[in-house]
Amino acid sequence: MNITKKILSVILSVVLAVAVFGVCASAEGTANGDESMKVTITTDQETYAPGATVTVSVSLQTNYNMTAFRFPILFDSAVFEIPNLINLTALNTCKAKGTLMANSQNDGSYIPEGYDASEFSCILVQWTAAVSNATLGCLNLPDGEVCFTFTVKAKSSAAGKTGTFFIPTEYTGFYNQAIQTPTDATTVYYSDDANFTKEFVSKTVRVVGETV
Repeated sequence: MNITKKILSVILSVVLAVAVFGVCASAEGTANGDESMKVTITTDQETYAPGATVTVSVSLQTNYNMTAFRFPILFDSAVFEIPNLINLTALNTCKAKGTLMANSQNDGSYIPEGYDASEFSCILVQWTAAVSNATLGCLNLPDGEVCFTFTVKAKSSAAGKTGTFFIPTEYTGFYNQAIQTPTDATTVYYSDDANFTKEFVSKTVRVVGETV
């Protein structure tokens, strides 16, 4: 499924969520004006051997009821490679049910402007809350929590190299959607970027040993 269809599916899920509450999809609440989101990337080890599997964990910390998120995670193409199957594991299913998807392309279509597609690979991750028992699911994580993991591989030719996993702050496709009261769809709103603080913590690891 291409990215256009993915975006349309997310939009449709939001419209369906609003419809369940019996209100029109254009209804909106009012943003607090101090929304903040911190995304922290960690790995299961500090160093890896060439060819080893790297497990990447992504934690979210929010001070609002997040109903969707979307961001690209970039990493050095000379150090890491994406397996044929992205092993995306959601750890937030008991906290808030929803749809979690990951997409990867080698054509640079998910890489923000200003980054060389020949230098970086990218996984685009997006989550959309589900409706359950007349409630729109949301994530409110003031203390932070690991919300999903995925795996990549250290390249067999990456011995002696370092690589970083990061979310580019220049990306303009973040979902700023939130809800004030999960049981009232009229309180869905979108935060203005000027009043929405986003912080991203990257992770750098090293590949050691002999080239395979």
